[in-house]
Amino acid sequence: MGVRERLVACAREHIGDPYNTEASYPRTGPACEYDSFNCSGLTRAVYEECGLTIPGWQGAQNGAGSQSDWVRWHGHWTTDPDELEPGDLVFFGYYDSDRDMYITSHVGISLGGWDMIDSVPDGGVQERELYGSFVGGGWPLEDYPEDDGALMVKAQGTYVWDWAMNIRTAPSTDADIRGTLGKGETRNVDGIVIAENKAWGHYIGSESGKDCYVALTGREQFARAVG
Repeated sequence: MGVRERLVACAREHIGDPYNTEASYPRTGPACEYDSFNCSGLTRAVYEECGLTIPGWQGAQNGAGSQSDWVRWHGHWTTDPDELEPGDLVFFGYYDSDRDMYITSHVGISLGGWDMIDSVPDGGVQERELYGSFVGGGWPLEDYPEDDGALMVKAQGTYVWDWAMNIRTAPSTDADIRGTLGKGETRNVDGIVIAENKAWGHYIGSESGKDCYVALTGREQFARAVG
């Protein structure tokens, strides 16, 4: 099963879950541990369950780090529903001509074309059609997913690990071990590889000069972005 198929399958497993009405819905930590979701909590949880990391929120203010900005700046944005593919993020709101930007206040997961799954206050997680305030959407990462579920995300950031983790020669638990990253240690990650339903941080070893991979996500959240 490819990444897109897994995203749709995970989204469908949440159909019927209630809407999360708390204004303080967490933007960090494992969203997949929750059993109720606001709109961006659902999309983040589904992506996490498939080993993909996206921002933890979406709001009318947009701003750096929102899910819609990841699609527009890092991914593949389209305003044509017929170009949407399963697993794409879809956004609703309006276009502000004065500021020349989309103001988005709601997000869902495309099933392809005009169908989606989202979480709304009056019905929780449900499958339905796109509606009139659709402003655009698409794949939120620079590279499109391969059928085997492994892809490189060109993203940079500093991460701190909440668990001691092995440093691998490749993004796989079967790969050789280069060393161990201790709990609380940080690394500057220059890319993220999605493989084995995990997000693996990639960096070049300062002493070895070789590729190093450390898991960022899994059944637990292994690492979190800092700075």
